[in-house]
Amino acid sequence: IGHFEDDGRDMVLNHLINNNIELKIIGTGWEKSLIEKKYIYPPQYGGKYVNLIKQSKIAIAFYSKLNRDVYTRRCFEIPAAGTFLLTEESIELEKILAKDIDCSYFNTKEDLLKKIQYYLKNEIKRKEIAKNVAKICEDYKVAIRNIRRDSNEMLKELQKQAKIMEFSINDATQTIAEKLLFDEPTIIGIGVYIWNASYVHELIHILKKVAPNIIIVLGGPEVTYTPFRVDFS
Repeated sequence: IGHFEDDGRDMVLNHLINNNIELKIIGTGWEKSLIEKKYIYPPQYGGKYVNLIKQSKIAIAFYSKLNRDVYTRRCFEIPAAGTFLLTEESIELEKILAKDIDCSYFNTKEDLLKKIQYYLKNEIKRKEIAKNVAKICEDYKVAIRNIRRDSNEMLKELQKQAKIMEFSINDATQTIAEKLLFDEPTIIGIGVYIWNASYVHELIHILKKVAPNIIIVLGGPEVTYTPFRVDFS
């Protein structure tokens, strides 16, 4: 699951295919890879994305080399969905997810194949690891809810000066811009995700055209990667 980068990940996955590993590749840009088209599926979002992870025995995560990632948000979404995570070696991620306790890591295509074969054969161990780390993720989720609750409490004190607004990709970009600018804000903060990056790109240009002096702050899991493919200037 994830986007394609020309960093050799397609050759790694082809090694699995050539060794009879049943594989589904979901994400953007894979049509440019060396993978046969029959293994490539369109990106999934929302509930479909979560269900796809849940239905998988093992989910593989690659890091963005363009962004110099040492982990990706999928390293947490996959365990949170209750599925076994197998990802590239990362000293930083190992500080959070312990090796062979919370997930497993690989460093070569041969190593990846060996570990997939091992964990497919050892189903009880694989499921036990997935179950344990899912509980940890749930605990973190509760902590995040508490932080959000406390933030909302603090925001109540500043509600005359600040406002939280939520939109979806089903809302027209022009309508979103009009609602954001209705109260004539001086600063607008926007969360950038893989599913809304192109919409944010369009939205920023509308906002800056109508209110050129407004300050726009971008955050979220995709904000560090998307500048390579979406111009936010």
